[in-house]
Amino acid sequence: MKTNLMKFAAIALTGAMAFVMSCNKDKEDDPTLSVAPPATALVFSADGATLTSSGAEISKSFAVTTNQKEWSVAVTPSGSWLSAEKSGNSFTLSAIPNNSTSAPAQATVTVNAGKATPVTFNVTQLPKEEVVLYLNVSPTSRAVDFEADGSPYGNNEFSVSTNAASWDAESDEPDWVTIDKGATGFTISVSKNPTLDVRTASVTVSATDAPSVTIYVTQDEQVLVNVALGKPVEVSSEGGAGAPWCVGSLAVDGIIDNAELRWISLMEGDNQWIEIDLEGNCMLYALGINFMAYGNYPQNMWRFQAWVDDDWVDVFVEDYGIWQNVVDEYGRAPYFTEFDEPVQTDKVRWYLYGLEEWGAVQANIFEIEVYGHAW
Repeated sequence: MKTNLMKFAAIALTGAMAFVMSCNKDKEDDPTLSVAPPATALVFSADGATLTSSGAEISKSFAVTTNQKEWSVAVTPSGSWLSAEKSGNSFTLSAIPNNSTSAPAQATVTVNAGKATPVTFNVTQLPKEEVVLYLNVSPTSRAVDFEADGSPYGNNEFSVSTNAASWDAESDEPDWVTIDKGATGFTISVSKNPTLDVRTASVTVSATDAPSVTIYVTQDEQVLVNVALGKPVEVSSEGGAGAPWCVGSLAVDGIIDNAELRWISLMEGDNQWIEIDLEGNCMLYALGINFMAYGNYPQNMWRFQAWVDDDWVDVFVEDYGIWQNVVDEYGRAPYFTEFDEPVQTDKVRWYLYGLEEWGAVQANIFEIEVYGHAW
């Protein structure tokens, strides 16, 4: 009897336990999985720096909540421009920069957790914005003019604005046009023009693929003047032919229509000369002399010299020119010659000499004109 009761109790206990286990199983929670913030219309910027959801910027990190033991995140297609890195209870999305002007293929992010319904969302990336490069140079005048000595007539400074990474300014005549470039602009300068011709150049401003800007440079030619006019003189002698007032300075006074105003040397020795201090460096191109066309001896053997490297150097030599070939109403015999090459100097000399049988020479000159420009 006692044995039967024990069997019955064991059977009853086993049935009760099975009933309880069956009840607990019926009460087990459903599998859950969520991602925050909610992933809706996710778009990466072209440089991969920012992520937006429905137009609003959000964090690139997402929190995962699940009642499952394990979860995972994957991106398809694998190895695309988008990647996901898991860390603890979250994952972070990363996008490589898009250097194309086209959007890459859409990527899909899938989060799995046991038997929970997977969370899936799509991510896109913007194309690289096509930047239109610009280059502005101001003032907008595209010409700058200079005097022969290098002084600008007006503005020669320009400012530059551009969205390019860098810019440059170059001249096609670097031998005489200089570009002084700064951070936001440049200045155009030129050297003195040693020629008798107008010279031109261009300066090109460039910035990568932006349309370039060209500025045209013009410089005046040198204008020849009588650089000997009114300058100090020294002479070998003066006041000859009974005219003590006919001194050397009258050869550079600019007056050629008055026979009383001329230089007359003494008639002595085998040479006479006049030295003219130009009072500064000059570039010389030509010589003009108004001789008095009568006298005891002709003035057709002479040298015109320049002071170069501490010595007198011949610029032009007249060994036996035609004497009194042209005589005007004032008794002048004008003479003019251009030099083979321009000469630079600050002092010149006209030097008269004669033949031995002449015994003596005499200078008799209305005016000496030396054509050139300051240098």
